[in-house]
Amino acid sequence: MEDHRDVALKTLHLKGLYDAERRRSLIASAKRELQATSGINHPGIAKVYAFGSDASGGHYVSQELIEGCTLRKLMTAEFDLTRFLDILTQISQALSALHDANVLHRDLKPENILMRDDKDPVLVDFGIAHMGEVGARAEDRSGTPYYNSPEQYFGKPLDGRSDLYSLGIIVFEWLTGEIPFKAMPPAWNFIQKASLYRAAKKRMINRDTRLPPALRALLWSLIAYDPAGRPASAREFSGDLKSYRTEQT
Repeated sequence: MEDHRDVALKTLHLKGLYDAERRRSLIASAKRELQATSGINHPGIAKVYAFGSDASGGHYVSQELIEGCTLRKLMTAEFDLTRFLDILTQISQALSALHDANVLHRDLKPENILMRDDKDPVLVDFGIAHMGEVGARAEDRSGTPYYNSPEQYFGKPLDGRSDLYSLGIIVFEWLTGEIPFKAMPPAWNFIQKASLYRAAKKRMINRDTRLPPALRALLWSLIAYDPAGRPASAREFSGDLKSYRTEQT
């Protein structure tokens, strides 16, 4: 308990780590996680409360306790289109709140989305979140291969569309059971080839007949290689989903 509330403690495993630069990097990452979420109050973004050290000299981050499974587990359950769209809309709204605070997640993947009480998605793990002016370059290539956007890998200027790309990879994997561009990590040289894009798009169409063409096109746009081909923002994408659902009722 901390301040009479249940918290989750994330411990930094520094004992026995001789590399001073690596130690500094881990501590900086933990502090960045606190800084990234300190001014955001949104149910879809996990709160980080404090960075501290214990009596033995170990370091930890205390954060909101989210009880529930990861999105990864939910992705293996029986598919329900309404539930799928609900969760996707909630994630895009959480991303919109994050981006409004001028923060990019930069490591969005199924394991970093927890389902509060197995129902509502919550973004977690902001250890490599990028804060500051939109369009600034990422300071490194940290993240998870396959989910990172091409511009993140190449160290190009980033904005919210980079996180949308990662969301698109999650969506593709959820629908087809596979990652679209997994020729070899990192596969950016292959991604640029139209033939690879066509092959992945064909797999999405052939392996998933549950989505109407208009919805499939919208979701496919998330993983456009060029950010200009993606929705302009998480807010716009959320609005597009809402418009689509309204048209279907």
